[in-house]
Amino acid sequence: MKSLLLYKFATWSLILLNVTLIAFFLMTRPPAAQPRGGQFLDRAIELLHLEDAQQTTFVAAARQHSEQMNALNQQQQNLLRDYLESLTDTTLASNNTATLNEVISRERNKIEITYQHFQEIKSMLNPSQLPYFEVFMKEASEALLLDSKKEPRRPKDF
Repeated sequence: MKSLLLYKFATWSLILLNVTLIAFFLMTRPPAAQPRGGQFLDRAIELLHLEDAQQTTFVAAARQHSEQMNALNQQQQNLLRDYLESLTDTTLASNNTATLNEVISRERNKIEITYQHFQEIKSMLNPSQLPYFEVFMKEASEALLLDSKKEPRRPKDF
């Protein structure tokens, strides 16, 4: 009889421990990552104190810039894939220098397009809004380069 009571106690203790652990992991789970683009778009509009007409122009310019960057990133990814495949495919090895120059060219295009995008934003501002541009550029460069707010990789969820 005493061994049966011991088993009941051990079973309920383990069940309680499991429920406590599950509750702990669910309560301390970090929130899902938010997409950065939409958040910074709203933040940029707030930082620059844009008027309604300026907001529509700004959003259109931001979307165009995003599309250009996505296209260049896709091209660059394809070029890098070809470059790395040259390690296993000897027919592609002769084009390594040209492929690497194309990758560098795409990176240069990305930088130039981004610079032009920021010039376009600056040119759409009123003189009263120009002082806010410096703060905007600081936050934009942090978001763009991810230097100051780079977070460590989260472990994969089970």
